[in-house]
Amino acid sequence: MEGMLPSGKKIPSLIGAAATFPRYNKRAGKVITLEMQVNSCIANALHGMPLSSDGPRMVALVTYLTDLSQGKPIKLQGASQ
Repeated sequence: MEGMLPSGKKIPSLIGAAATFPRYNKRAGKVITLEMQVNSCIANALHGMPLSSDGPRMVALVTYLTDLSQGKPIKLQGASQ
C-alpha cells in the first residue's frame, strides 16, 4: 500500500522534519542527526539496510527532506515557544 509502513501504520508527513534535527534522543542517550534518523527509519520501520551516511542515496534523501523544510521554523528542543 502506498503511504503505509510494513506494519500498516500511516507514514507521517515529512514536511518540516529536517528542521527538528539535530536533536537529543533520550532513548539513545545522545544527539542524533538527520542522517542517523533516516537510517533508523530505514532499519526499524522499513526493515531495510541502513545507508552510508555520506553516500549518494543518503545525500539525496537528506537533500529532499531539507527541501521539504524550506521556510519552516527550526524547532529547538527546550526552547520556549
